[in-house]
Amino acid sequence: MASSSEQFSTSIIFNDQQRDLIHHVAFDFHGRRIATSSSDMMVCVWNLSPNGSWIKSASWKSHGGPVWKVIWAHPEFGQILATCSFDRSVTIWEETICQPIKTITRNALHSGQKQQEARWRRCCQLVDSRHNVTDIKFAPRHLGLMLATVSSQGILRVYEAPDIMNLSMWSLNQDIVVFRYRCSCLSWSTHRLTKPLIAVGSDDAHTTGKRVVVYEYHDNLRKWQLLNTPSLKLTEPVTDIAFAPPAGRSYHLLAVGSKDICIFKLSEAGKTTGFNVDSIERGGPTEYNVIQLEALENPSHSPVQVWRLAWNITGTILTTGSSDGYVRLWKENLLKKWSLVATIKSTEDYKPSDDDPRVTTSISSLIRENHNKQSHAEIDELWKKKDIDELKSRMCGKLSFGTAGVRTKMEAGFCRLNDLTILMLTNGFAMHLKHVYNRESNGVAIGYDGRYNSERWAKLAANIFVHNRIKVYLFSKCCPTPLVSYATIQLKCDAGLMITASHNPKQDNGYKAYWTNGAQ
Repeated sequence: MASSSEQFSTSIIFNDQQRDLIHHVAFDFHGRRIATSSSDMMVCVWNLSPNGSWIKSASWKSHGGPVWKVIWAHPEFGQILATCSFDRSVTIWEETICQPIKTITRNALHSGQKQQEARWRRCCQLVDSRHNVTDIKFAPRHLGLMLATVSSQGILRVYEAPDIMNLSMWSLNQDIVVFRYRCSCLSWSTHRLTKPLIAVGSDDAHTTGKRVVVYEYHDNLRKWQLLNTPSLKLTEPVTDIAFAPPAGRSYHLLAVGSKDICIFKLSEAGKTTGFNVDSIERGGPTEYNVIQLEALENPSHSPVQVWRLAWNITGTILTTGSSDGYVRLWKENLLKKWSLVATIKSTEDYKPSDDDPRVTTSISSLIRENHNKQSHAEIDELWKKKDIDELKSRMCGKLSFGTAGVRTKMEAGFCRLNDLTILMLTNGFAMHLKHVYNRESNGVAIGYDGRYNSERWAKLAANIFVHNRIKVYLFSKCCPTPLVSYATIQLKCDAGLMITASHNPKQDNGYKAYWTNGAQ
């Protein structure tokens, strides 16, 4: 019997800090860190704090398109991430510890010493694919630091880092045309006592060919060979595939996610007809007997697509994530039958804890650093109502520049536009200009539109630039946005600034920055 979802606790850690659809979530080896990838081209890393809450430790723009997958390497090789994207590239990232640097506090007036912090640097970008890269997986650690990728062109590529101390160098060991159509997923076998295996699946809806194939690595030939696995016949598109950890087994378990979930057993055939030791010495692939152990039908009455598969550490429980929003756990019983043992559904009415330390700390900082009485009143009202969701939305995190600058609501909080965040953004802008141009400033052109607060914030920004000894050309009345870019070029300014939110709703405003060439 399936367990009730009420037996499982639900923890919302992302809230509204992601600006677009999240495609992949990956735990590290120890389960204490999470990496996410999303359509906004961002990768975020979250750390588990001692009090059990998840804190975002880093976020950065990683690609030029939606990021489909993010995966962790084994910690034996360091804190390493790999990402793949619609932009046809795969990027390797390494976490480094930066030395303390001088910085400013939130009130934009005082300087101080910042503690050591971790940053993610791009080590290498693999650009061999000419099509969308759909999945990536690191090899088991006993094979070394290797990475397999598949693409919508139907090609499997296997890379290796010959020197783990120099992650900028990755060699392409082999590229294989697996299908003449789209690949969707891949999985490495972690079995140490057999030759390495890679399974590849396809979710192409228009093909009548194979959906799953398995490749074996041959040491003598130093290449991957296709296994003859006629029993791996599936008629529906395959969305995910996963080898189970061996846990002492002499065979492989392979789970395939499609319309239903199929579990296959792959065991070496040994000496059978048409198979002998000479074939191995000549480089022939191992012959496997493939048996379908189970076909797990979805208990839902409505059509459901399986999205993700994952095994537990012993390979005895299979977890599936589906398009209906349910996570299901399957386990083999004493009769060798796989049955549904638990169903998990996230509750929609979940409320965060009222004593979240991030909220209380951020409120204290805002009250201390923001002297705007209206902002104080807004936050006080939310706190009295115990609207923790709204407080988290406003207070936890920071503003970041997108393709159109910064655009958000005009409200109190560190994640909204207000007097304090305008001061913070402008002081950071000024510090950046002073860092880039190690000379007397050529000035900044500042304009604003007719929105509420635009003129006030343009003047606040001008004061911050002047305080940093940067000359300001401030428009005396509302102006069109392109005019600021034009003025930046004509006046030969170092930068430009426009306070506007263009076509956004009236409760929004924005902060657009321009460089010396007028480009936003």
